[in-house]
Amino acid sequence: MEIESSVDRISDLPDGVLCHFLSFLPTKVAVLTSILSTRWRYLYTLVSNPDFEMGFWDGNDEEIDAEKSKQFMNFIDRVLFFRNRPSIVNFRLACYQYVDPLRADAWIRA
Repeated sequence: MEIESSVDRISDLPDGVLCHFLSFLPTKVAVLTSILSTRWRYLYTLVSNPDFEMGFWDGNDEEIDAEKSKQFMNFIDRVLFFRNRPSIVNFRLACYQYVDPLRADAWIRA
């Protein structure tokens, strides 16, 4: 019995189709697809509906909370900086900890 080598048919789809698939994922997951191959590396930058959610965490340590909040804000900054699309159709931001209001305003205006 001969074993066929695996073929990546998904990566052969046009960017528009792949971006449509990615649009159903939270941005954090869409960014993770960039490690799949060089073909996927920057596809997340073409998605027109960024979806950012900062989950809950135990707020017992203010230093850890501040660091996690900073990491979340930096992640959003990087994703929006690398965008290759001129417009955002939908923008979702859900955060349950402190986020700098000036940065949030800049994200919305991006």
